[in-house]
Amino acid sequence: MKKENSIGLKQIGQGYSKGEVGGDDIYFKHLTFLDHTPVEEFYDETFEWAKKRGLPTEEEQLAFLIDEGIWTESKESQIKQLTSSIEYNKQALPQAFIGQQKKDLKKKIEETETKLLSLRIEKDEVMGETSEKVANRRASEFLIYRCSFSSKKLTKRFFGKTQFQELEASHVQEVVRLYNSLDKMHNTPRIKHICIEPYFVSMFSLCKSSKDFFDATSVIGLTYPQVELLSYAKSFSNIILNNKIPDNVKEDPDGIMDWYLTKNTNSEKIEKMKGKNGASIVAGSNKEELDSMGMGDGLDLRKLIRSGASKADIVKSMS
Repeated sequence: MKKENSIGLKQIGQGYSKGEVGGDDIYFKHLTFLDHTPVEEFYDETFEWAKKRGLPTEEEQLAFLIDEGIWTESKESQIKQLTSSIEYNKQALPQAFIGQQKKDLKKKIEETETKLLSLRIEKDEVMGETSEKVANRRASEFLIYRCSFSSKKLTKRFFGKTQFQELEASHVQEVVRLYNSLDKMHNTPRIKHICIEPYFVSMFSLCKSSKDFFDATSVIGLTYPQVELLSYAKSFSNIILNNKIPDNVKEDPDGIMDWYLTKNTNSEKIEKMKGKNGASIVAGSNKEELDSMGMGDGLDLRKLIRSGASKADIVKSMS
């Protein structure tokens, strides 16, 4: 396995990530559903606390900014439209037959996401402090406090409650940055890459049930990274073990999933496009694209067209 994937799998398996703060080892426990419930409750309590002290909610603040002309309904509508456009194009991606269509859609999604990010940053700058922002910030700090331990046994907290509350903001941010950097070793992109590793696929295929991979007695006791790993492992293992993955995507989890969805989603369309003699023509498709869609013998239509072949000759060559 690649080093990063091996480290990520180890951390997910042991249920914690190890770092260092001020020369001391710190162990960040990966949270389970039950661990995270108090954090959600803390958010709700802090949100109500902030509202009672006069901080506006995001809805209230937005209405005020629009009334004062600081923000506009037009920009708010644009945010909603861009969000909808991204969702629509992402859903349309598996329906695209040809490589160029996919590239165009992906480019459109990226451009739309850039515009949306720019608008959201602009909006955030004028929104100022809201009850939601305070609740989110304090809930994030509370999460760090709850998941920080002084040993891998995860029994003694790294910070005392009073000690953590009295930490300077810069020290808290240092711990948060460390937590976020370690989180990258078991986030969604890393988990996807772990799941397509040949050694991992082999290991997972030996399990009678998914939760046996972690020797879990209760599914609700699994950490969030463990649950996500098992979910993706089940999907990717099924695809990899039952299909011949094209070489150009076999090391790219998103590419594998995109290829698989396209292959299956388009199967009915492909049948409709076939003539009585079994020929299939998709303008603009090359051999690699045809092979990935399971069409014909994977002939390169571009070469045939450039050679001056007629449509009848192309059909004949594919029959």
